[in-house]
Amino acid sequence: MDEAFEAPPAGIGKSFKSTLSIFLLKHMIQRTDKPLRILLADYVPLNNKGEQAIIYGIQDMLGGSQNVEISMFGPDYENNRPDKLTVFPQEWIFATRLSPNKYHRLFTALQLRLGIFGRLNRLVQGGDPMFQEVRQAFDLADIILVGHDGFFCLENAAILNLAKRAAKRRGILGSGFFLPARRSLVDPIYRGAVTDSDFCYFREKTAWNYMRALAPSSDKPRLGPDPAFAMLPAPVSAVEALLGKWAWYANAVAQRRPIVVVTVCEKSVIYRCSFLSETNPERKREAHAAFVAELLDTLVAQRNAQIVFLPHSIETGDGNDVAVARTIAKAMRSNPDARVILDEDLSARMLKGIIGKADFCVGERTHSLIGSFSVATPFLGLTNTADIRTHEILGAMGRCEEQLYDMDNPVAQQAVKLLLGSFDRRAELRQQIARTFAEFEIQLKAMARVVKGEEP
Repeated sequence: MDEAFEAPPAGIGKSFKSTLSIFLLKHMIQRTDKPLRILLADYVPLNNKGEQAIIYGIQDMLGGSQNVEISMFGPDYENNRPDKLTVFPQEWIFATRLSPNKYHRLFTALQLRLGIFGRLNRLVQGGDPMFQEVRQAFDLADIILVGHDGFFCLENAAILNLAKRAAKRRGILGSGFFLPARRSLVDPIYRGAVTDSDFCYFREKTAWNYMRALAPSSDKPRLGPDPAFAMLPAPVSAVEALLGKWAWYANAVAQRRPIVVVTVCEKSVIYRCSFLSETNPERKREAHAAFVAELLDTLVAQRNAQIVFLPHSIETGDGNDVAVARTIAKAMRSNPDARVILDEDLSARMLKGIIGKADFCVGERTHSLIGSFSVATPFLGLTNTADIRTHEILGAMGRCEEQLYDMDNPVAQQAVKLLLGSFDRRAELRQQIARTFAEFEIQLKAMARVVKGEEP
């Protein structure tokens, strides 16, 4: 026996072992119960269910046996959410990302090049009690993340530098973006972001190649699936309970009609860079509605489909997909009973669960297609050639290029042919998607280990 070990007095061996076991058990429970705290230093409008899917995907990807608490920035302050998310007002630290003034961004780039961080210093210093919570979120964070979705910006690079100074684990996760203007000014800042990161994951090849060219080591930037692929859908029992409330669902099942879920939008590059021949905003809106309506009417007339519009985004203004769905439904000529517009504020998990119960998906929203892919529901994605996000995430990485239709100057007959062909091949497509998603799952688990510092 090691002389440094003091044996327990005779007669209390069993008690000692019992006490030791209880101590070790409590210690293990404490370690398991300790949440993994993430500060996602990005702007995240959670009313958009694609954004929600990314955040929940990060929780599910990194969680394992731990709860994952995420703090982020958004339009409004939100705390004590049941999904363990905290949202701070974005204007607390972001000065330029949402500014339409290009000179504002130029000024910020010049400041950052000079090492002037401005309001970003609120993350780490200052006595203003207004920002105490966000400083605490930074201080308590186990990992600092930036650059989710298409958000990556100048301030992200500075935040990574602050995290490095504070010896925090830090990096870029699930990023994709259009190449920045003023490369001579921006490139050194983005190069610094790669240098200061412990890990860099990009979901789009264009952004990945750009950062690889800047990086001192081209091995650090890696290409990987969007974290939204990792989001678990709502439990089947909860999905079936919700669907069971609706007569249209019972009728479709009883009549053995295929259920086709649909997401539509009049926002972002998907809409902005489609129907390019229409320069008048109102005529463009009418052309878009007529085009999608013709596709859906065809599914009703020729495949007896039940059409279900999903509320992917319920943001105000042009981000309200329910309003867009109503415009398209009004343009449809098929029996109104063959379509329904869901307008409840459903979570991203529930929407993914509903997509999983559908036979097919027609989607303009990229993250609805990501959800469809990750539950192996066949789909047709409506996009355009400028939308590198959809083409690179689902087309190239997901090997689903043949299931995407570009609406730059769409021809309805071509789109209908592709739609019906994809719909009729849905059993084959389901198997194909499932095989590719199995590869994604392996990649997502490997990404999680790297992000958590368990692997280099």
